[in-house]
Amino acid sequence: MASGSGIEYKLEGIDQTINFFEGLTKQMQDTIDDIMNANAEDIAGMAKELVPTPAEINQGPNEGGLLKSSIKANVTAYLTKEVEAGAHYAAYVEFGTRPLVIVPTPLQAYAMQFIGAGPPDVPTKANAYLYPSFVKYIPLFIETAKGAINRMQPPKAT
Repeated sequence: MASGSGIEYKLEGIDQTINFFEGLTKQMQDTIDDIMNANAEDIAGMAKELVPTPAEINQGPNEGGLLKSSIKANVTAYLTKEVEAGAHYAAYVEFGTRPLVIVPTPLQAYAMQFIGAGPPDVPTKANAYLYPSFVKYIPLFIETAKGAINRMQPPKAT
């Protein structure tokens, strides 16, 4: 899922969603792809606003915002988008380090790989920035996509 200790969240389709997309016209799929692009950029933008400063996470003065600059939206693939923070310590900032780990329930299995692997001398509290961004924008994506699809549907015959 992520290289090193970086972290990424992916919105991946389940079977019903894939079947739904396959039933859409090419124009509808293109519109959904555009909405997904904007949504991924919005998630990355909010994450950059929420990410703590180097001083807030006990990073040295030479850190220079590596975490913030590593947050990127990858929107090149059709109907597949990724938002990731590629800094090697991204997961430790998102989830915290022992004994201050806080992990949202849907991410517990993923986060377990980082528990106990962080710097042992400096416990760091969780400073979630990606997950809250994802949680905020996914419902907006769904609402926008449904509205767009409904506007493109031909009127039903009565």
